[in-house]
Amino acid sequence: MTFYVVTSSIGLALVVLAVLVLRRYGLVKPEDATVINNLLLYLVFPAHILHRVMYADLGWEQVRMIVTLLMLCFIDLTLAYAIGRLLRRSRPEIGALMLTTGFAATAVIAAPVLFLLYPDDIERHADLIIVSEFGMSLPTLLLAPIIAQLFGETTEHVPIRKLAGGAVAEYVRSPIFFALVLAIVVSLFDIHVGEVLGDIIERALQAASDGGFFLPLVLVGLMLERTSLRGTWIVVAAAVVLQTVVDPILTSTLAQLFVLSPNEIDVMMILTMTPAAVASLSFARRYNCAPELAATIVFVSILSIFLMFPLMYAALA
Repeated sequence: MTFYVVTSSIGLALVVLAVLVLRRYGLVKPEDATVINNLLLYLVFPAHILHRVMYADLGWEQVRMIVTLLMLCFIDLTLAYAIGRLLRRSRPEIGALMLTTGFAATAVIAAPVLFLLYPDDIERHADLIIVSEFGMSLPTLLLAPIIAQLFGETTEHVPIRKLAGGAVAEYVRSPIFFALVLAIVVSLFDIHVGEVLGDIIERALQAASDGGFFLPLVLVGLMLERTSLRGTWIVVAAAVVLQTVVDPILTSTLAQLFVLSPNEIDVMMILTMTPAAVASLSFARRYNCAPELAATIVFVSILSIFLMFPLMYAALA
C-alpha cells in the first residue's frame, strides 16, 4: 500500500508539473483558472457529491469525523498564532500563517488522492465529501475572512456578525450545498426513481464527476505563483512542518480518542495532510493580511505535500 501511495503522489505531481510546462509555453494561462473553477463549482463537484453520497450508508460516524476535523482546525489556528508570536512576526504575518495552516484545500487535493488510492470505495468517498464540506469548507468560509480582517492591514472593516452571516448565505446558495443536501436526503430515505431513469442519472453523474479527479490538479497548476523565500523561510518552514508532520500526528491521536475505524482514519489522514487552501490566499489579499507570505506558504505547501504525504503515510501506517 505504501508503494501505491508513493506512485500515486508522483502521478499527481506530474499532472501539476505538466500544467506548469504548458503555462511556460503559453498554451494555457492563469486566467483560464476562472473557467476551470466555474466548471468545478457548478458542474463537476455537485455531480461528484451526488454520485458518491446518494448510494452511501450515512450515520454518526461522519459526525465524529467532522468533530475531529473541527478540533484539528482550532488546534492548528492556536499553534499557528503561538508560533507567529514566538518568531516575533508582525500581526499580518501571524494572520497569514493562521490562514494557511488552519484551512486546507480538501476539495482540490484530497479528492484526487483518495480516488487514486480507493477508486471504487463509495463509503470512503462519501466520508471525505461530507467531512470536508462540514468540517473544513464551511469553517473556512466562516472564520477565514474574520481572521484576515482582524490581523490584516485593511481599511475595510465589516462587522463580524455580517461577515459570518454573509458567508453562511453564500454557502447555502451554492450548487455544492444543494447537491450535498439532496444526496443526503436520497441516501437517508433510500429514494429510488426506477431502474431505467436511475441508470441514466447514474451514468450522467459519473460522466460529469469524472472530471473531479483531474480538473482540480489543472486548477492547482494554473494558480500556483512563484514567490521568494527571502526573509520568510522560517515561517514557511513552520507552516509546512505543521501541515505535513504535526497534523498527521494530531490526527492519529484524535482518531484514537474518538475511536475511528481504520477506513475513517485513512480518510482523515488524507484530509489533514492536504496543503493550504487557495481561498485563504484570496482573503489574505482582500484584507491585506501579508498576502505575499500567504502566497509563498500556499506555493511551498502544495509542492511539499507530494513528497511528505507518502513519507508520513508510511510512518503512521
